[in-house]
Amino acid sequence: MPRRCTLRKWRTGSTIFLGFAYREGSRRKIPIFITFKDRITYLVETIRALHRNIRTPFEIVIIDDTSTFPAAVQFVERLVDSKVTVLRVPQYESGKFDSLYAVIARMITEYMKERSKADYFVWTDPDVPLDSAPGDILEVYAAALEGLEAHNVGAAIRNDNWTEDMRDNKHGNEQDFIKLPASCFVYREICYYYIHASIDTTFAMYRRNTVLQRLVGPTARMLSPLAVHHLDYLIDKTKIPEDVKYYVKRTKGDITHSWFKDHVEKSPS
Repeated sequence: MPRRCTLRKWRTGSTIFLGFAYREGSRRKIPIFITFKDRITYLVETIRALHRNIRTPFEIVIIDDTSTFPAAVQFVERLVDSKVTVLRVPQYESGKFDSLYAVIARMITEYMKERSKADYFVWTDPDVPLDSAPGDILEVYAAALEGLEAHNVGAAIRNDNWTEDMRDNKHGNEQDFIKLPASCFVYREICYYYIHASIDTTFAMYRRNTVLQRLVGPTARMLSPLAVHHLDYLIDKTKIPEDVKYYVKRTKGDITHSWFKDHVEKSPS
């Protein structure tokens, strides 16, 4: 029998009942694609958070964007030796995030077509580890994705633990997201709050055949406990890791937010 869940329909706002069948007998591992470049400190924390918080079967797929920081290169090689899938990003127009996005989108589409039978996948970054998420977070996301008839469902970013420097800065859309009203999505008699806000690679879940395009809707960001930390917002500028400094110096164009580059470049050496 399908499990029943109360869902809030996206277009009308009316409350409906919809059966969401989670097939216990065919639990295919959901790929979690992590785009990565040099920031090994962040990646390790994000991977640990995945294993600590998720109980639904999943697999990690690292998409390595030409890492050259020595510790990062060594870690990725150890992942390969441990049978973790690592995909290497081919050459693209350096410094253009849209170019990088398009290349990685093609890689994910090919992987899902040729190497995975899962109904969903997650695309995320190395600097957004999960909060204290319930073990069935992927199941909740999948239910929300279908129930809200959304293009994707992803994580909101916690804002109650930012450093003072970050809280004072006006960076990106996160300040605007904080002001958005939250709605309630009920699954297994638990209310999970979410906001209608754009998302692309912040622990975002998609259907397996989704045509990946940046910031298209409708989308939803799930609030705590289904949210993430953004490590850039928590970093102490007096203690910035060497791999993060290396990454900022190496990246060009709009790959890294300008406010974070300024934050790192103005930090004590």
